[in-house]
Amino acid sequence: MSDYVLDIHSGGKTLEFLPFAAYHELDNKDQQAKCEAATRAFAAPCFVSLVEIDATGMYDTQAEVMGKVFVSTELGGGGSASPRTIEIAKRGVHNLLVPAGILKQEPVQSDEPMIH
Repeated sequence: MSDYVLDIHSGGKTLEFLPFAAYHELDNKDQQAKCEAATRAFAAPCFVSLVEIDATGMYDTQAEVMGKVFVSTELGGGGSASPRTIEIAKRGVHNLLVPAGILKQEPVQSDEPMIH
């Protein structure tokens, strides 16, 4: 019952990631363009395009098969959150709600450059 799916992760207890938002390379290039635009809107410091090697049965694959705009993130890790990663998540959720048509506000700009 949604058009957008946002999957927020923080690396678990054993991994530490540079904060990034990602979308998948898809066969449907129109849908991929929507996912890429939403990923850019999230405005995480790093931006990643992913090719799934074995995506059968995965949550993100099922959302994409249903035509949903899907954005995935990794925001730190080591079993913790920091003020920086919390701010990235808050800004990203806000910014994703704008193109989804849920918020009638302007996106919040990041002071950090986006790395592609």
